[in-house]
Amino acid sequence: MTKNVSDEQAFWFSTEEGSAGFVAHDTLELRDAFRKVPMKSIKFHLREDKNDFEAWLRNVMEDHAVADSVVKIKEDFSKGSLKGVALRKTLVKTLKK
Repeated sequence: MTKNVSDEQAFWFSTEEGSAGFVAHDTLELRDAFRKVPMKSIKFHLREDKNDFEAWLRNVMEDHAVADSVVKIKEDFSKGSLKGVALRKTLVKTLKK
């Protein structure tokens, strides 16, 4: 069973312009949001020295195994070897484990 958190601890998807209109209170909602959220929001949360997904999974959801998997996804994304639909599918697949 997945941990469910309050709005204050939820993951709020954003872009450079502000809210992307998606929120996740647990890992199932995060997985579902990965299927629908604009790609620019996913990229925003993986920008430069950020990995907001890994931080939320590790620190709020306390799911270190999935957080470690997201670190690898971020590395592949940063190298340019994972992008677009493949990035989205990989994030979804990681949360199905």
